[in-house]
Amino acid sequence: MISRLNVNKLFESIKFRTYMRLVTPYIVFSVLLVVGQIISPGYLSPGHLQSILVLAVPLGLMTIGETMVLLLGGNEIDISVGDQASCAMVISALLLQSHPLWLVILVILAQGLLFGALNGVGTRYLKIPALIMTYITGRLLYGLSIAITKGTAPGIATKEVIELSSFPTITIIWLLLSIVVIVILSKTVLGRCIYAIGDNPIAAHNSGIPMNLIAVIVYSLSGALGALSGLFLLGFILIPSRYGFASGYSLQAVVAAILGGVSAGRGNYIGAVGGVLVLTVLDSFFTIFNIPEAERMMLYGITLAIILLVYGRREKLRK
Repeated sequence: MISRLNVNKLFESIKFRTYMRLVTPYIVFSVLLVVGQIISPGYLSPGHLQSILVLAVPLGLMTIGETMVLLLGGNEIDISVGDQASCAMVISALLLQSHPLWLVILVILAQGLLFGALNGVGTRYLKIPALIMTYITGRLLYGLSIAITKGTAPGIATKEVIELSSFPTITIIWLLLSIVVIVILSKTVLGRCIYAIGDNPIAAHNSGIPMNLIAVIVYSLSGALGALSGLFLLGFILIPSRYGFASGYSLQAVVAAILGGVSAGRGNYIGAVGGVLVLTVLDSFFTIFNIPEAERMMLYGITLAIILLVYGRREKLRK
């Protein structure tokens, strides 16, 4: 009887639930890898696993920002990260023809910080719903890209960008940035403030936490990471022949973060990485079966709806 009670307490404990939220996407990822090997022999070869890690990086960087935004709770969301990446691809391709890579990186980071801060100001100070504000920002980025390029391909990726976007450099960059964000969220004042705002905004406000400023910082970081991912995507496709190439990543970043157990004041980027890997493998399945882009977006939307329903039900059960 005592042992059964102890087991029940274990399963009901917050630590156990947190652990399960963390490991679930990695379990799903492992199962998908096995399924991939069955469907397509050679799927688990070192070369293909390497390509999965490389292709996961742009989404992984966008998901860093999305994780921090979702942790703020409320209705916070950033659906402009894909447009940040698309705009950065265009600007990078244009500037790389006559400017060094380090300067191009600074320019696109400034782009991301600027439009990210615009999201934060709009949502927190102007009280515009985050979904609408980040959509508006995405349209502004679209207009900026068209104005710069006049609808034509602005240039081509240089050898430096291609090397930067190749294994193992790109995965090392992702690993380092992942470690930085995990440390920030778990060990710094900024991280504790983000969790406090998401967990109990009223208590956070009464404690004197500058909630609006924190939100602007988070949205700015999300924008910068979205823009940086655009540089890596340029290294993949070489020529940004059409604007909006990365727009679909916005939805994927949201799905990856939620799949990794991230919600208001709960979860961390470790779980979100698992979500990124799951979606990257699913994307490879879409490629194997030649599923068109429109159907892919529909499947991502259905996946997000299912995840939101599952996590929403979990929250009600806890209460």
